[in-house]
Amino acid sequence: MDNLPRLTEEELDLCRKAFQMFDKDGSGTIDVRELKTALNALGQNPTDEELFVMISQVDEDGSKEIEFPEFVKAIQINKAMSAPDIALLM
Repeated sequence: MDNLPRLTEEELDLCRKAFQMFDKDGSGTIDVRELKTALNALGQNPTDEELFVMISQVDEDGSKEIEFPEFVKAIQINKAMSAPDIALLM
């Protein structure tokens, strides 16, 4: 998705806060363990395979971890998918 919606400054601030909450060790990345902990706290219980798939969907550099720019892109993709399709409204 090249045409992703821009995030407002407020949304970017919320992304930073969420990223810092997920990044428990302060490494600047979210690894599979931290992602699992965060999702468990939200009441989700993904399998290890599901976690690796989630990471691979946004892991542009192949590090097997999510860096902040990749996290933001995931949020932008989610925002684009939740936005109403204008063509359907016409």
